[in-house]
Amino acid sequence: MLKTASEARELLRLFDDEFVIDFIGVGGRDSVAFLAECMTAIALLFDGELERSAAQFEKAMGMPGAQYRLWKPYVLGGLALVRALTGRCTEARSLATAAIDFAEANHFSSHHGLAIAHLALARVALDQCRLDDATYHLHQSAIRVQRTGRSALIGLQRVHHIDRVALTRGTAAALEELRSAPRCTLEPQLVVDLTRAQEARLLVAEGNLVGARALIAGHAANAGFASSVIDVALASGDVETARRALDRWTIEVGDLAARTAVLLRTVSVRTADGHVESARTAVQEAVSVAETESLRRPFVEQPAVMCLVRTQARRGSQAFAASIVEASTATHTRDAAQRRLIEPLSEREREVLDYLPTRLSNKEIASGLYISINTLKSHLSHIYAKLGAGDRDVAVAKAVDLGLL
Repeated sequence: MLKTASEARELLRLFDDEFVIDFIGVGGRDSVAFLAECMTAIALLFDGELERSAAQFEKAMGMPGAQYRLWKPYVLGGLALVRALTGRCTEARSLATAAIDFAEANHFSSHHGLAIAHLALARVALDQCRLDDATYHLHQSAIRVQRTGRSALIGLQRVHHIDRVALTRGTAAALEELRSAPRCTLEPQLVVDLTRAQEARLLVAEGNLVGARALIAGHAANAGFASSVIDVALASGDVETARRALDRWTIEVGDLAARTAVLLRTVSVRTADGHVESARTAVQEAVSVAETESLRRPFVEQPAVMCLVRTQARRGSQAFAASIVEASTATHTRDAAQRRLIEPLSEREREVLDYLPTRLSNKEIASGLYISINTLKSHLSHIYAKLGAGDRDVAVAKAVDLGLL
């Protein structure tokens, strides 16, 4: 893609406007010039070059071709995804919502380019632990991703789906899902790195340090795996290795997700060193940084730091700390709620249950789960029976009371 975009730029310099075909009536030279820049930005995104990708998207947004109806959702959604991946949730949500609203206003809400915008919104919702919204946007992106057949988007969809499973059904279920999910033959570097880091995180959570260590072997110098290296080292009691990895960890200035992750590992390392007061200071800083974008998931995924976050919440000095504790409690009570049922929900029934609080119809839920409407109705019947509910609304209310949602 980068090579083709470069060739397009060279060709544009060689030909006058009348030689550049105004294909399908969307702008001739303006469209070609814009697409060369926008596709470069997308290529950099999937190559994991997020800072360069953001700069390229911003350049493309200022071009005349960015205003054409067919192209605008790509640049808005693409930049939204970059911002979401770096924890810039407010900007990501604004850009992604603008892409979707623009498409709906121009009567092409099924535009497959909106898959990226919905993935951005799903990422934001996951990081903020708004699980109903995450489920909805993952469904909307899945519909459009399947139409494109593009391995890059399919891989990103899978990564975010498994993150949702980890938050709703636990790390064991997420690990099983990750290993059973089909993989594309060729995946871009961003997807490869996110998947490997995700698996390492799940393995550590499940206590499989040997598997996690093997997975990240040879990647210690990669900033994307710094958190995994530190987590594995601390879980193994190797504080010195964790400290060295923390000292080497470099992040981009505007990457709030990475900055929060660094602070949380700083807490863990200082705690392991016995520097409790220093660890408390780092927790307070991490909470303050995360609060700007309501980033709760990084804390939820680090149970070791939650005791200090709870202390912050009890002191009442940081209201956001209380919301992190609430999110953490919600994600860790579902398994206990399952055990309280006379007949627990199956994995598939729990997956269906996650969709019930959303705005999706039964037909849309069935489509998102790739099952028939009759199969969905069968699952719903079992869910209602196990929860003692007569309909969807009552099932949702009872599931919330039990802690299943």
